[in-house]
Amino acid sequence: MQAPPSASIVDELRVLRAESIDALKFETEFRKCRIPTVDAVSTEELRHLIRDLRSRSETMTLIGKGKIPAIVDVSAGRELYRKMLKIKDCMIPLSQEERSFRSTSSSKKNKGNNNKPFFAWQLLRHTDNYRIAQSLLNVTVLFEELQRKWRGIARVGSVYIPKVLEQLCNMPLSSELKLKRNMGNEYFDRAILGEANEFASEIKWRAHPEQQSFLGNFMRRQPSQTLLAELGSILVEDSIPVSSREYKVVELWIVLISCEARLREEWAKLRIVATSLPSFPKETLSSRKKRRFEDEPELLEFIHNMERTVSLCSAAMDVSSGLGDVAARACGRPLSFLNVLGLGLEACDDEISKLRQALSVSSGDQIKSSSLDEDEDSRLGEALRRKNTMIKELESSVRFASDSPMLNLRNATESLGDLSVGTESQVKRWINARQRVRVARLRVARDSVSLSLFLSLSLFSLLTVFNSKTPILHPTIYTHI
Repeated sequence: MQAPPSASIVDELRVLRAESIDALKFETEFRKCRIPTVDAVSTEELRHLIRDLRSRSETMTLIGKGKIPAIVDVSAGRELYRKMLKIKDCMIPLSQEERSFRSTSSSKKNKGNNNKPFFAWQLLRHTDNYRIAQSLLNVTVLFEELQRKWRGIARVGSVYIPKVLEQLCNMPLSSELKLKRNMGNEYFDRAILGEANEFASEIKWRAHPEQQSFLGNFMRRQPSQTLLAELGSILVEDSIPVSSREYKVVELWIVLISCEARLREEWAKLRIVATSLPSFPKETLSSRKKRRFEDEPELLEFIHNMERTVSLCSAAMDVSSGLGDVAARACGRPLSFLNVLGLGLEACDDEISKLRQALSVSSGDQIKSSSLDEDEDSRLGEALRRKNTMIKELESSVRFASDSPMLNLRNATESLGDLSVGTESQVKRWINARQRVRVARLRVARDSVSLSLFLSLSLFSLLTVFNSKTPILHPTIYTHI
């Protein structure tokens, strides 16, 4: 058996093998991974990224504790957010009315209402209650119509109607009152008088000569003797009405007192849920035997004071209609958003901020700045997207070695935004991990040359041994190397 290769060749092989270790261990990992986003991140950008991710982690913690709603349907959550913003816009003028209302109550020494929630917030709390919403709309329409009809009858002087006939107008309706805006005089009068008011039907027939035709007389229901006797007691300007014009004045007065009766009924319904609503004046429009119109009644003064607030509340009720259904689809918490409306403008604004936070972390990579409040609210979603992009770049189809620089960098990237570690500590750890990757990548590129030389020289040595009739697997070669 011939002697092994010379010592110089063995030493050279040993050096080349030592320089090729990183290439042998990590060359496949670096060849599989391309990390342009990771390489492009500057230290300052990383610091901002970590702060946004920490903010997102804090929000997720609050969601876990139930302090912020958890969004289960992103599209419904955005719809809820837009609806809450519209409701807030409606609540701003109501908040101004609240200050005026409380200052007025204080001046009147009515401290009982000052200690209660504002009645507009109490009504908005029941925005999903159809009956309350309809009653509020009825009150709004009755406010407008009663004032308009009062101006019409004030120009014709006094009207007297016997108490028995007034009671017919004050009787509750047999069906639920459902008024609408701009529904027209005929439909409005029919709605508040009801179909079974014999007194109103007779006065209407006498006030409109066009109904006194052969067909009209045939279709007319004849009044009772008691009603005919009471009709003779009606006075318009201290005289019994005879002409259709005078009966039109009586008809207008009947509609007016029916408006008042319906208004008091609807106001009582609202006071069931809005306990801070002021009480209606006790004096009625027909409380005196003969009403003179020089002085405005107390009821009209009350309506003037309340009309703007009630109108704003009705508009807010229209906007907030269906809020519970949207909240149920978005986060499964309809009552929490309805309760917020009952607490006022500040609570609503705070809930909108929480909802915006929840959307910013729940939307993930689907979030768009136009859906919330421009760039500030989409920042957290952008931070998450960038982190996910970096993690995806650091993934590989091969299994990383336990001491792989790529594995260390990926672990550092996954921990970005961890609340248990400070921002600067995360920055330092990640920058150091990336630097090790860069150094290892350069070493692998350099060691690849050494690896090629090592393989070439090893092959040459083996061929030399083979040509000299030395066994290819000469033990001394591998022992020395």
